[in-house]
Amino acid sequence: MSDQTSGVTTGTVPGHSVVAVADIVHSLTRPFDVAELMDAVADAARRGFAAQSSAVVVLDRTREPVRAEAVAAAGDASAVDDPSLSTSGPGLTAAGDGALAVIGDLDEQSDRWPRYREHARDAGIRAVHAFPIRFMDRPVGSVVVHTADPWGQNRPVMLGQLLADLAAIALSAGITDAQPATVEVVVDRLIRDNRTIATAVGITAATMDLDPVAARRELRRLAAAHQAPFAAHARALVDAHDRRPGDHGGLLSDPYTRS
Repeated sequence: MSDQTSGVTTGTVPGHSVVAVADIVHSLTRPFDVAELMDAVADAARRGFAAQSSAVVVLDRTREPVRAEAVAAAGDASAVDDPSLSTSGPGLTAAGDGALAVIGDLDEQSDRWPRYREHARDAGIRAVHAFPIRFMDRPVGSVVVHTADPWGQNRPVMLGQLLADLAAIALSAGITDAQPATVEVVVDRLIRDNRTIATAVGITAATMDLDPVAARRELRRLAAAHQAPFAAHARALVDAHDRRPGDHGGLLSDPYTRS
């Protein structure tokens, strides 16, 4: 598979991915947290493609020049810690053009994304697929998948676009008759929530001595235990930490174990 191929394959969607997609669809039928759902999309992409890592990227159009920002990631801590593997190269191209962007095998020669290719190869990545997220007929982001082996012909590319479309549906939840918004406003809200979550993850990691991936997972679990949306729980944690560092208001423990 070359960088120019459409990515259509005969690969079937594994059973666990069907369950993951069903869970995401079910989440969309009730009140949900967009940031938490983007985490679910990233995790489903990583598992469904047996990938080294994956990410959900959105375009930040409030800045000049426009740039991409990763709002969810799953996989190896080293890859998750380096968002440029998702926010540049194919991830940025797919987000901007609204079309699939592919590196089928980094060992094949190509003049496309030369700096990115070198960086990705150094990170142990062999192939990249970026599936566009299109929202209200506009490209707004991408679901980026990195694999440690060549992409081949047996991965279910339809799964990647399905997950990207579910991410777009999740973004559309921010537009209602009672709360009208533009594409930029909805995406900007997600970006701001994600930055708050990143700060809360840092507090969680430092307090519990966890790596960032484990800290984000634990923070998400605690939000569910407190029956709070992921972003809202993260915001409450940051506020508590800012008011009195070291006193997290019980937000870093299960509600039923607090003294």
